[in-house]
Amino acid sequence: MSVITWNIRGLNKTYKQKEVKEFRKGNNKALIALVEHRVKEHRTNDIIKKIAPGWQWISNSSPSNKSRIRVIWDPRIYDFDPEEVDEQLIHGQIRIISKAFTFGFSAIYGLHTIKDSLSMWRKLRQIHSLQQGPWLAMGDYNAVLQAQDRQHGIEVQDMETRDFKEYMLDTGMHELQYVGRNYTWTNNHTYSRIDRGLVNVAWMMIMPNMKVQVLEPLVSNHSPLKLMITQVQGKKNRPFRFFNCIADHHQFIQKVEQAWEGRNTGGMMQVVWNKLKKVKEAIKEINIHH
Repeated sequence: MSVITWNIRGLNKTYKQKEVKEFRKGNNKALIALVEHRVKEHRTNDIIKKIAPGWQWISNSSPSNKSRIRVIWDPRIYDFDPEEVDEQLIHGQIRIISKAFTFGFSAIYGLHTIKDSLSMWRKLRQIHSLQQGPWLAMGDYNAVLQAQDRQHGIEVQDMETRDFKEYMLDTGMHELQYVGRNYTWTNNHTYSRIDRGLVNVAWMMIMPNMKVQVLEPLVSNHSPLKLMITQVQGKKNRPFRFFNCIADHHQFIQKVEQAWEGRNTGGMMQVVWNKLKKVKEAIKEINIHH
């Protein structure tokens, strides 16, 4: 089972519908968000029947906004309960029926300008304050987070990353590691990483080791993002137990300081997470050997 987001412009075209249908067959246990598809609302049902017969769907179409996001899912595998439908996102709760496991999911399609994106960051902050339990916010943010997120194009300016960085700092959201391509969008001149998966602290406590797969773009200039949902059921890991007597060991303070002061990379939440893991390993080592 997995969650996939994919920016695929021009889904009106028959050859793209066929490609998406084949892609869906290869990911038949996925909940999929298709963004920037440019499909008129009155044609959506017919197209969904072609690419994913029997699946349910929801769009963010409204009288004031044209639809940019469709979330589709197999009702035999998932329940998706939408809670917030906005111009730049669809947010709700996904329940994996066979595992009785529920988590929040936001399908993202950020608008292109810094000004237009401000409402997206506000909405995501609101969702963060209300979300109970693990939360995944994944899709096309249309924004870079670091200078290295754009290659062979105009140099990244501070104003392009400021709002994104402030959002990450304010909420403690964490970017999942990824495997595959280093970029998610290209026009064959510039290469950018503007599609990404973010999770909250509750997600990291339950499923810290998941990685986003950056897949081949196929008929799009964006790569699909795929997150396999694993480790949500079955044997639980033994909890880490700290014995008070370890703090009396003559090497305790030294080992903890060494572990905490080691070099780390990534966002603030990732750095803290890595430091805590190293401290835990150092304490385990003392416990095992002494």
